[in-house]
Amino acid sequence: MLGVVYTSFIEMVEQQFSPDTADDLLDNPALKYDGVYTAVGSYDHNDMIRMVVHLSELTGIPVDDLVQAFGEYLFHQLAERYPAVLEARTGFLDFLEVIETSVHTQVRKLYPNAELPQFDTVRHDPNSLTMHYASRRPFVNLALGLIQGCSAYYKQPYEIDVERSTEGELNKASFHIRTTS
Repeated sequence: MLGVVYTSFIEMVEQQFSPDTADDLLDNPALKYDGVYTAVGSYDHNDMIRMVVHLSELTGIPVDDLVQAFGEYLFHQLAERYPAVLEARTGFLDFLEVIETSVHTQVRKLYPNAELPQFDTVRHDPNSLTMHYASRRPFVNLALGLIQGCSAYYKQPYEIDVERSTEGELNKASFHIRTTS
């Protein structure tokens, strides 16, 4: 998992909870990297799982809700860092439609060893599409939060139905998305 994801998570915890809470997460002896993450590094996703579970224990907020909230936060962080990618698209669905072919292609150029989830999209009409997600990591709710962040960025309300499944080691989901205005 890319280091920028870890550093963004710690920033979110500091901002939305407290710096002390972030320190508590990083002091967890179960963390593989001893709580040391850089934006340019690459790390095993299990440390993220450990930190989210620990944050849930500290706050009483369910893990799935924390992961989804982090996805939304992460989208806004990435939008600040890479505005040109978003400005090249005219809307919410247009952006979602090119995540795999445009955004992930660029990420792989910068980080050749990045293990990214796969997104395949089917555009049904100007107001709806289906995104199929597949990843070895259990972060469907992170993708859902990223979708929410994207909708907020483009100021396009939407409705979504999510179908979750697993196939061997893969976590899968189909996001059926319809804009409502």
